[in-house]
Formats: sequence, structure tokens, C-alpha cells
Amino acid sequence: GAVMASPSTRGLGCLGWALHLLVFLSLWVADPGAWLGGSAPTTTDTAAGSAVRRHAVMSPPPELKPPVQDPQEKAKRAEWLECLIQHELNAESDKKHAEVWVLRRPHIIFFRRLLMLRGFHAHSSTSQLKCRERTVDAEMTCVDCVRLLHGGFYGHMGVAVPAHPQQDKVMGCLQLYKVLNVTADPNDDQTNGAWDASPTTQYPFCNTLSVNYATL
Repeated sequence: GAVMASPSTRGLGCLGWALHLLVFLSLWVADPGAWLGGSAPTTTDTAAGSAVRRHAVMSPPPELKPPVQDPQEKAKRAEWLECLIQHELNAESDKKHAEVWVLRRPHIIFFRRLLMLRGFHAHSSTSQLKCRERTVDAEMTCVDCVRLLHGGFYGHMGVAVPAHPQQDKVMGCLQLYKVLNVTADPNDDQTNGAWDASPTTQYPFCNTLSVNYATL
């Protein structure tokens, strides 16, 4: 498959992308939601010159159960994924590269193939990949929209190509998903054994952030 070069930062100043990345990373911090304990409150009354100490008796907190969720509502919230990629540029550099991608949740397997084509390996000790569920947000923009062509003559790994014409809005980018009307006969295979019997399909991915930064 073809390997696509990493996109460059577009339209963001140093301070702008740094703040953008910090805000994004802060969203990954989970609220522990821990119970706070304390001693039982007491009151002191004075009657006929003597102090009477009363202890308030409190029942333990009720057992909390997760709220009942409508399956359709849950599916809607999980329709997209937002993935953060971080890796070292090279062994001699103190700089790292970070990217944020938005994709349809069912396409996560093909997104991993796209990353491998671009030289990113999540199992590496110098690389990190984190994904979270993302609600649909039509206002998001893409610094790059990339398609993975998979199946048939494009093989099992697929081929990464830019969107044409390029899409700068996330909705326009992700709407490029479709099964291509391509007839592929394995007898005409010219991929040296990489031919895949799956329908030839186009999977789109929206790159919303791409920056290089120095480690602290």
C-alpha cells in the first residue's frame, strides 16, 4: 500500500496549538467521583446547668446503581470516536508529534491500518494511542481528510490517499464513506498476493490537529 506523509500544522500559531493541545488533553482526565467521609455531627445543649451531648445517627448512603440508558441514545453518543496519537519524531530528537483524528466508530479497525501505513505502531514504547467516544459535532474542521481504500486490488492493508476534492469540514469528510463500484477478479490479481475478497470500500478519517512540540 502507499504511505501518506504526516500532515503539517495549518493555521495555528505556536501559542494557539499549544493551548488547543492542552485543552484537549485536559478532557481525558476522569473525575474520580469519590465519596467524602467524616465523623458524625454532634450538638451540645445546656439544661439546668449541665451539658447534654447528643449524637446524630446517620444511615449509610444508599447503594448507587448506574442510570438506565436508552440503547438508541447510547448508540447515538458513541457514533464517533476521537483519537489522540503521540510519538517521538526520532530517537535523537526531544520533540514529539501529536495528532487528533475523528472517525466513525465502526471504522476503528481500518483506522489502525491507516496508522500502520503511515509508520505509526501503537505497541511501540515511544508511541501512544488513546480513543474516546465523541458526539457528533458538525462544527469541527479538518486540517486534512484522508481516505483508506480497502479490498479487492487495494489489498488487505489498503491504500491511503487524500480526499479529492479536499474536505475541510468533518461532516463532508466522514460522508465520503461508501462501497466503490469496482469489479475485481482475483484471476487478474497484480498485488503479489495482497488481493482481498472484501468489497472495495472507501473509509474516511478527519485529522483535526497535527503539531510538533518539545518535551518538558
